[in-house]
Amino acid sequence: FFLSVSFLSSGINAEYGAASFRNTQPDHASNRYSFFLPPSYLLTYSVRRSYISYLIKQGFTYTPLDIIYIFYQPLSLLSTPLLETTLLTTILGWFFLSVSFSLHSITPFLLLVFSITINHPLIHFRVDFKQKQNKTSTLQQQTHSPFLLQQQYQQIMEIEDMFVIIIAVIVVIIASIAVPPLRSKVFKAAWHTRLLFSVIRKTSRTTTPSVTRRRTPATTEFKEEYGGRVFESTQLNSLFWELSTWGPAFKVESKNVEFLREPKEFYDQLMGKIRTATKRVVLASLYLGHGQMEEDIIQELINSCKRSPNLQVTILIDGLRGTRLVPGKTPGTKTSSVEMLLPLVKQFPQQATVYLYHTPNLAGLLKKILPQRYNEAMGVSHIKAYIMDDSLLMTGANLSSDYFTERQDRYSWFHNTPSLADYFQAIVDVVGSFSYLLASDGKLHLPEGAIDPLKNSKLFKEKAFKKVNALLKPHYYYYPNSKIITESSPNGRYSSEELENGSTNPWGKGQKSLGPSTWVFPTIQMGQIHIRQDEEVTSQILCNTFPTATLYITSPYFNLTNKYISYLLESRGSVDVICASPQANGWNKAAGLAGSITAAYTCIEKQFYDKVVNGGQKARISLSEYTRDGWTFHAKGLWLTTAGESLPNATAIGSPNFGGRSVEKDLEAQMILLTDDFFLRGKMDQERKYLWGPSEKVNDDTFKREDRKIPFHVWAFCKFGSGFM
Repeated sequence: FFLSVSFLSSGINAEYGAASFRNTQPDHASNRYSFFLPPSYLLTYSVRRSYISYLIKQGFTYTPLDIIYIFYQPLSLLSTPLLETTLLTTILGWFFLSVSFSLHSITPFLLLVFSITINHPLIHFRVDFKQKQNKTSTLQQQTHSPFLLQQQYQQIMEIEDMFVIIIAVIVVIIASIAVPPLRSKVFKAAWHTRLLFSVIRKTSRTTTPSVTRRRTPATTEFKEEYGGRVFESTQLNSLFWELSTWGPAFKVESKNVEFLREPKEFYDQLMGKIRTATKRVVLASLYLGHGQMEEDIIQELINSCKRSPNLQVTILIDGLRGTRLVPGKTPGTKTSSVEMLLPLVKQFPQQATVYLYHTPNLAGLLKKILPQRYNEAMGVSHIKAYIMDDSLLMTGANLSSDYFTERQDRYSWFHNTPSLADYFQAIVDVVGSFSYLLASDGKLHLPEGAIDPLKNSKLFKEKAFKKVNALLKPHYYYYPNSKIITESSPNGRYSSEELENGSTNPWGKGQKSLGPSTWVFPTIQMGQIHIRQDEEVTSQILCNTFPTATLYITSPYFNLTNKYISYLLESRGSVDVICASPQANGWNKAAGLAGSITAAYTCIEKQFYDKVVNGGQKARISLSEYTRDGWTFHAKGLWLTTAGESLPNATAIGSPNFGGRSVEKDLEAQMILLTDDFFLRGKMDQERKYLWGPSEKVNDDTFKREDRKIPFHVWAFCKFGSGFM
């Protein structure tokens, strides 16, 4: 950061300096020590070279020393407000650079001190002299001899040289004595400073590869038998094979897929499934609330553990959000998700496991200075998936009372599908293997052999990447009510006789035609550890809109990445987007700095709308806002209606918001469902229409309203910090 500012400011000074050269032709006496200047000035040589070319074209003549002067000492040509900035940032930047990364020598730093100590007063004497000169005399100029100096100026320089050299020697001696003992502390300070300033960046600095595409062609038998088709629709079939290259697919019975509408249904069915569970309960959520409804969930888990000694309860929450202290039920008390879950762990330490994931991007000084709530901007575990025995509930809702009462979300059940439930439990178990464990004494500790993200974030990311990446097996196909894993083809390794008699034929006895089919592709996004499966799969869907296809997108915290926006603007089909209105935004009327977040989302929404309008695509891309009195909006996902169809063939449901946080910082999970079953498509369409019901179209007048004015500080944050939203 310091070096960047130094380069920029010195480069601008070089521009002004070279320009002033042709008019004032200043002398070069102060250039005698210019070879001591830090190399940062040399890195702006291209700017100066362009000015030299320009001046020569204008008819000016220079000696080689003139050119050297412009290259090596731009700062002595004039004084600008940027002069002090250049000197300060250069000192700080080279100090951190030399002490932090040249651990075996502090020579670069000493050289810097020497050069700056000499040049800084020389420049100021030159400026002072120029001011006096303008008032009392006219500078003697000669056309091709800019090095002829006034006698008065030479005398000043000669006196100052001795003074500056003495100061430089003293500073070098002091630095030589003081810097080495502080080297280790300065190194840590420089490193944490780098981390602090890196948070303004939207993308990761690392180059660790994301999930590698591994294409496995379908078996010859499958291609001969079915022509490489899983769905009758060409677009849907093409999408199926493309998604297969990124991870496993699961066949589900269409009748076992159910979409809920209301938060109360979500809560009631969740409680009912926990009550009847005998094998496992897996709850993955950002956090657990602290109200009565949440206490009832914990009590139901305790009761189920008592009824079923073989029941295993696994809970995954975020470590930052899960330990955040909030006001308790009793005035003056504090509680947290960990406090809520502790009774369960204490009573059933052999049956209950609670994982708390901690981001590797928050450690050291940054962890100490960022307060609770705001430190969650560095990344959280945002997965929302709930498993009871062999049924999976995929949603974007957390385990908190507002999500059970008046916050609209999406909820999709996949009943009696053990292979899918097993896969999502594997995801939770893998994330748990590098997360903290809640012990019965209330303390957090790492599992045996796990890497501490606070002490070695680089190694943590490498190990976590390998573990999660092992789950993403392309062209693996899982069938419902079966643990058979097949490779290369949805038909698996069955013989033609087995397919014909129906013993293993997924489409039924004697059926050689495809028939209605429903497949699910689970996706994972963990930008912190460089897993980008969901981003790639989502991109494929966004790019798969044919001219007569329709894409519906819902994102409550509307902040699509530039990549996703470009796909939408370049797509050929119709696009219908819905987001939360300011009144339905979950951050509306929040206290403190968080109160500006709603305005920030309005700002981002307007920027997207302007891109649509300026691109002349209002007829193809529409934007709506969810508005329902007393309710907030939290539904996420998309629907794709393929070309020539009236009902959706595909939907995505899960935790991603399709924004910078979802892609780069948080742990996310989503489910991509492809189907040509008419009745299931009808249920998908009804769910979508229900969400769009209480919405209003956005138009040019929407952002002219008084409540839509964007404060400057919000606009600035959206410009540089939207990646944290």
